Amino acid sequence: MKNLNKLVADAQSHNEDAVFELLTMYGWKEEGPWELFLGKYEKLLWYGRFDYRNKESRRFAQLYIRNTKVRHKLKWRNLDFYSIITSFETIEFIQNKVREYYTLEELRHDLIFIFLELLDRYEKKPHIDFSGYLMGYFRYKVYELLQSNVFSYDVLNMPNYEPLEDVLYIDTEYRKVDQDHLIYEDEIDLFWVNGECGPLFKNLTRLDRIILRDFYINNQTDTEIARNNGYHRNSILNKRHEAIQQLKTNIKREQGN
Repeated sequence: MKNLNKLVADAQSHNEDAVFELLTMYGWKEEGPWELFLGKYEKLLWYGRFDYRNKESRRFAQLYIRNTKVRHKLKWRNLDFYSIITSFETIEFIQNKVREYYTLEELRHDLIFIFLELLDRYEKKPHIDFSGYLMGYFRYKVYELLQSNVFSYDVLNMPNYEPLEDVLYIDTEYRKVDQDHLIYEDEIDLFWVNGECGPLFKNLTRLDRIILRDFYINNQTDTEIARNNGYHRNSILNKRHEAIQQLKTNIKREQGN
């Protein structure tokens, strides 16, 4: 493989072979799912797959989350269940809107356009190579793209979109930290699944808790959860959405009390 700086210079000189080699290096594929850097954005925007272990995924999710504490946790990968579920719900909302506006090919075309635009603008600096430049700017260009094409309103102040707010905990035992915040001590384990859980989750079924655990904590897809539990994928998808709506209702009820 050529030296990255040389490859970037050749691509900026309109060498088509260098452009295709560079795109391939960052995950572009003519057929099949994309991988690596570009694949992260395809998975986020089209498939709704949020990898909370990946810095680029977390930084992109930060742009759409209003809660400053969740954004801080995403920045440093200091994640709790509330941060993870908020991020997944946010990415799922974005995915649904993206699919209303784009086809997969159209989305890919625009992601390539952003990549090539940044390639053209890139200037070599002592401590920032092209990869660092992409990680610094790509997510903001994607954000601008979605704001321009997909959202005709402020995504953080949508009247019909209510992300889980304030506090969501999975625990049976609360420990006071300060005047306004609580943290949880329990593991999300077999006992939690079988009903030894906090009041917010008590009226969910055992299957509901399995779905929430496996989707948001174990990073399984609806298809994988369905296969493991003997259900159709659509049934798992519907049950997951219903469970989230039930949690929102429980949170509002608890806040009212």
